[in-house]
Amino acid sequence: PRSSSGRSPRGLAPELVAWTAERLEELEEDLPLHGSSSTEVPHFVARLLWVRAQAIRAVGDCGLPDLTAQEAVMHDRFDILLADALTVYMSSWRLVAG
Repeated sequence: PRSSSGRSPRGLAPELVAWTAERLEELEEDLPLHGSSSTEVPHFVARLLWVRAQAIRAVGDCGLPDLTAQEAVMHDRFDILLADALTVYMSSWRLVAG
């Protein structure tokens, strides 16, 4: 059973879950592993935060308690990617700064 918004009683619309999962996979593949450029990691972080904001905005309509376990894991993956990207950035900044 679905509500008039297309959502199941628990969780987000399947289309949004699929979109979020696809963006997460793209971001995980695109995560810079070296801070070889001064703009590469900041650009990645901006992209990540935009996608994360879209996912959070969508969750705002249904509320966090209504997330399924799969959806909660996807939101955790955003945070992990952000921490990884910031680690790469700070590591390369530290190496350059000497």
